[in-house]
Amino acid sequence: MIKIFSWIHGPIAVLFIRIIAGSFFVIAGAAKLGQPTVFFSDQIESYGILTQGLALPLAHVLPWLEIFSGLFFLAGLFSRWTAILLGGQLAIFSVVISSSMFRGIAPENCGCLPGVNETPMQALARDMVMFALLALSSRALPGVLSIDRWLEPDDTDEGQGE
Repeated sequence: MIKIFSWIHGPIAVLFIRIIAGSFFVIAGAAKLGQPTVFFSDQIESYGILTQGLALPLAHVLPWLEIFSGLFFLAGLFSRWTAILLGGQLAIFSVVISSSMFRGIAPENCGCLPGVNETPMQALARDMVMFALLALSSRALPGVLSIDRWLEPDDTDEGQGE
C-alpha cells in the first residue's frame, strides 16, 4: 500500500469514514422516505435501465437498504460485510449514472438526495471518493467505538485455562 495513505488505516480515521459513509446512506435513505415513493420510482426510471414495474418495488426497498446498511456501518456492526454492501451500492449507483451519461439520458438531478440539486457528475465523483475511502480503510475495520470491537473475544484470556 502506498505510504501516503497509511493514515487511513488508523482507528480514528476508520471511525470518521464510518461516520461519513454511514451518515450519508442514512440521510439519503431517510430523505427518500420523506417523499412519495412514485417520485423516487420516476427518478429510477429516468436512468433508462428499469421499467416502472421494476422501478417501483426498488423505490420501496432501496431507501430501507440505505438506512439499515448506513446504521450498521455507523454502529460498527458487521463492519466488513456492511462496507462490502455499501461499496456494492456505490458501484451499482456509479454504473447506472455512468451508463445514462454515456447514453446521453442522464437526468439533470441525480435523485440521490431529495431536496439537494446534484448533477450526475457530482454524484459520480462523490460516490467514487466514498468507494475509495471504504476500500482503503477496509483492512482496519471495525475501528474504535464499534459494536464489532466490543463483541470480539478478549485475546488475553486465551491459554490461561491450561
